[in-house]
Amino acid sequence: MCGFPLLGTTTYDGPGNTYGYDHARAIAIDGSGNVFVVGDEEPLGGSSDWRVRKYSGSLAVLLASTSYGGPGGDFDTANSVALNGAGDVVVVGHEGYDWLVRRYNSTLTTLLSTTNYNGPGDFIDVAYSVAVDGSGNIVVAGWETGSVGGTNWRVRRWDPTLLSLLSSTDYSSLGNGWDGASSVAVDASGNVVVVGVESSSAGGANWRVRKYNQSLTTLLDTND
Repeated sequence: MCGFPLLGTTTYDGPGNTYGYDHARAIAIDGSGNVFVVGDEEPLGGSSDWRVRKYSGSLAVLLASTSYGGPGGDFDTANSVALNGAGDVVVVGHEGYDWLVRRYNSTLTTLLSTTNYNGPGDFIDVAYSVAVDGSGNIVVAGWETGSVGGTNWRVRRWDPTLLSLLSSTDYSSLGNGWDGASSVAVDASGNVVVVGVESSSAGGANWRVRKYNQSLTTLLDTND
């Protein structure tokens, strides 16, 4: 049997060692081919922490690594990563029950800025995906617990420093059940395309794809 050569591989076992559960969830590659991986690790004592690791393009060398555990000692998870034009590393996920967005320098040695989000239901909110537009603005998609039950899509756009929230929009289907955005991308015109799940008024759940303008003020198209 003929096979293709494996160009590189690596593994990581967090501080929880044999009994810990460690999960790599997303990846990004910079202009030099270096590989950024984000996810979570289980430390000794339970709960989970963020882990961000930077490898060489061959995966043979670990170039940098950083972790984050929130002050509440809850489950903290990094779900997605994106790089901006300056090489900054933007990581999104959740800290306990809130969204968390953190921006590091390219060597992961400095936290440049951070912000969080607590939805209207004041319960479980999770950021699932991040994209950076041509101006460096940071677009994050995920879900929030609604004020009247169920969950809603939430899309939020910050300036490149995370200091200013530029716009925000949500979506709740007619089923008013579990709706959540899973991934976001920005096209060449700056339009924001978000995909996820919506609950159906007839029961079950459906795909949903929605396209917004750059400022998230206009829904340009959606699949039906």
